[in-house]
Amino acid sequence: ESSVISETSFAFINSKIFQPKSEKNFSETEIFFKYKMDWGMKNRISRIFNQKSGKTVMLAVDHGYFQGPTTGLKQPREAITPLLSYCDSLFVTRGILRNCVSPESNAPAFLRVSGGPSVLGELSNEDITTSMKEALRLNAVGVGLSIFVGEKNEDRTISNLGKLVNEAEEYGMPV
Repeated sequence: ESSVISETSFAFINSKIFQPKSEKNFSETEIFFKYKMDWGMKNRISRIFNQKSGKTVMLAVDHGYFQGPTTGLKQPREAITPLLSYCDSLFVTRGILRNCVSPESNAPAFLRVSGGPSVLGELSNEDITTSMKEALRLNAVGVGLSIFVGEKNEDRTISNLGKLVNEAEEYGMPV
């Protein structure tokens, strides 16, 4: 079984494992033992979840690249900064991370590593645009991309996911 946690696995973990277990949440040790993760994976995942509740609120600000200027996000730094204290983690592009999130922020960042045309083109025409090396350099706690089930480029986006999971596993990086 792969030690990389996919978006689907995260949803499963968040909805099942972190639900009350006889009035208490599973401990971090129980979760990590169950999934046999290495230290880097455990560390990154532990930074994503709120240690008190065992849940996470992820602020996703990765959609501006394909939607173009978005109402309320024309100045991303001004939109994101006041929300940082309310979220446990971010999901951002490297451009947003580099230019709009203070390095002093305590919010760990998942990095969107795929991209493609805007909504004016074929949205499913995405490729991996950011390397694992870049994700590590930016201190990301995880990486993610979009897959487009039922769309024109479904096969390529699923292939991209497979490549990303294989590379991420080498570095203990959640997907």
